[in-house]
Amino acid sequence: MTDNDREQIALFRFSLISPILNRQVKKQNEYLAKVAAKKHNVPYYGVREYSPKTISMWVRAYRKGGFEGLKPKPRNDKGKSRVLTPELKEVILEAREDHPDRSVSLLYDQLITEKKMLPSQASYSTVYRFLKKKNLLVNSPRKEENRRRFAYDQVNMLWQGDEMYGPYLNLDGKKVKTFLFAFIDDCSRVITYAKFLTTEKFSAVQQVLSEAILRRGIPKLLYVDNGKVYRSDNLHFACASLGITLIHTKPYSPADKGYAKCMIM
Repeated sequence: MTDNDREQIALFRFSLISPILNRQVKKQNEYLAKVAAKKHNVPYYGVREYSPKTISMWVRAYRKGGFEGLKPKPRNDKGKSRVLTPELKEVILEAREDHPDRSVSLLYDQLITEKKMLPSQASYSTVYRFLKKKNLLVNSPRKEENRRRFAYDQVNMLWQGDEMYGPYLNLDGKKVKTFLFAFIDDCSRVITYAKFLTTEKFSAVQQVLSEAILRRGIPKLLYVDNGKVYRSDNLHFACASLGITLIHTKPYSPADKGYAKCMIM
């Protein structure tokens, strides 16, 4: 596992726990159960499910160690081969026979919890590959997420970010494009900061967002579109490090951010 893999996994974990950290969740147990009921496409690991207890552990890890606390710890047995013994294979197959509809993630957690297998004996990936080879994976239909409308009655709960084309400038005889970047508080409708720049790369978003935070504080949620600059790893890492939940609009749903566009026009 590379450092980049560990960072991507930490980002994934933060995306699941950020609603709890930012007080979007009224009933934590219900939220944990809802998240645990879904399958997640996890960086490096692939498709997995997690128990409410595991997700709660990530919340505590973040509160204790910040973003770094969410990164997987390096393995002590790195470089050593971990092959399933015939005895372990039998244990796994018996568990699958007893629970044919249970996901591999929950099946693995059960084996560890019941001490039928130790984490040092076989990783989740090893068990997953074994069951896949035996054609014993379980697939379930993906649940559709409900679309929600954002509206908050507290300042700095949610900011909406947007950009638009600005006027052309004549610089040294050359016609140069400009771009207006802006962040707007959902509650007060105050433009926390806006600026025209001659680039639409991440450096532009970084500059405007940094200035907005210096002037207005740190928002709990940041709502942006699906543009390449807003999906960059740099922005995800920056938001996670500051405890900001980064949310993207649904594809082809410009109405979701309509008022932000109107405010900066």
